[in-house]
Amino acid sequence: EVVVDHFILPNVHPSIFPALTATTQIDQVKAIGVVETFTLAASIVAADIAVKAAPVELIEVRLPFAMGGKAFVVFTGEVGAVRSGVNSAAEALKDEGVIDSFTVIASPHKDLIHKLL
Repeated sequence: EVVVDHFILPNVHPSIFPALTATTQIDQVKAIGVVETFTLAASIVAADIAVKAAPVELIEVRLPFAMGGKAFVVFTGEVGAVRSGVNSAAEALKDEGVIDSFTVIASPHKDLIHKLL
């Protein structure tokens, strides 16, 4: 048995669980933040950091099915909050080497929003 990554996450934010099952209820998508990681464990930690660091709402924590083990987190909020969430997650995990990429989409196209929801 091989363990690629692990974590202990005390006091997990309650929005993580619906985001893992893609059952979040989002009323309005504003700016979008995406953090892509090399492991599912890192994505869960990134999501927890982002929602605790800034007033953002998780849309989804995508599980790494047929993605080479990569996973990603998508969240929404005001542009400044999304930037803060993305930067906080990326900064906290950069030394672990588990962040692949991250971005903020300040004004997402309506088709992208429709696809996410």
